[in-house]
Amino acid sequence: MRKKKNIIFAVALFGMSVLIGGTAAYHQSTGFFRNIFKVGYWKNETTEEFTGPDNWQPCQEIPKTVIGKNTGSVPASVRIKYEEYWKNVGNTDLSHTSDLSLTDNDGDRIAYVKLQNQDDWVDGGDGWYYYKYMLGAGSETSSLLKSVVLDCKNNFAGENTCVAENGQTVCTKPENPYDGAKYHVFVTVQYTSEPSEWDYVLEKS
Repeated sequence: MRKKKNIIFAVALFGMSVLIGGTAAYHQSTGFFRNIFKVGYWKNETTEEFTGPDNWQPCQEIPKTVIGKNTGSVPASVRIKYEEYWKNVGNTDLSHTSDLSLTDNDGDRIAYVKLQNQDDWVDGGDGWYYYKYMLGAGSETSSLLKSVVLDCKNNFAGENTCVAENGQTVCTKPENPYDGAKYHVFVTVQYTSEPSEWDYVLEKS
């Protein structure tokens, strides 16, 4: 009778060992993946070379350059326009209105902007010049503007007026409204990441 109980106990122990072994064989693992998407940044910079003269003389050419640069990481395109205004002596108003004519009596420009690198720029016919190439990170445009020149004529108001007085011919020079006046060149530079907004075709540089 004692021997039989021992056999039953051994079988029970074997069953427990099988159950424990099965539990230890079960494994579980989890993997994690972090994906980071860094958005490019939009940044640009415009530099100018220009020193205004204190006593601008006829035929004198004053250097003036404007360059656009992409200092961000997002490709950009650039356009530029310039506007000219003459202001009377003492007029400090910076609005885009001209007190004096831009041309003399012969229809010639009294002062004018000289351009350069025109093969790099497209005249849009809307007052804007469009840079032909998309600017990648760190790229910059050439300068469309080169200089500003005061016309070589020194009598913008017209020819001298001569009259006979007491047997003599007296000539007087008409008052020159440009004496002491100030010539303003207002330059606007725009950047965009969507050149299709400007309706022109870019070339890849």
